[in-house]
Amino acid sequence: MSESGTSGPLNEATVTLLDAGGVALDTFMTGPLGFYFFAGLANGSYQVSASADGFIAKAGSANVALGAAATEVVTV
Repeated sequence: MSESGTSGPLNEATVTLLDAGGVALDTFMTGPLGFYFFAGLANGSYQVSASADGFIAKAGSANVALGAAATEVVTV
């Protein structure tokens, strides 16, 4: 997770994983480097929503496939 103005990592942002229907499945609080992680996901499409105090919330999407790693960067 990074800040759009500086591209620096955003600490203590809330990242929410949603299924294709928009139902929240899990949340994660970023650390000092802005990383977030969701494990054990089934194949399919997901949405990733990010929010932090003082920033405009943003969202992105990702597809998960067995045996493939995916990285989704959400900039707020």
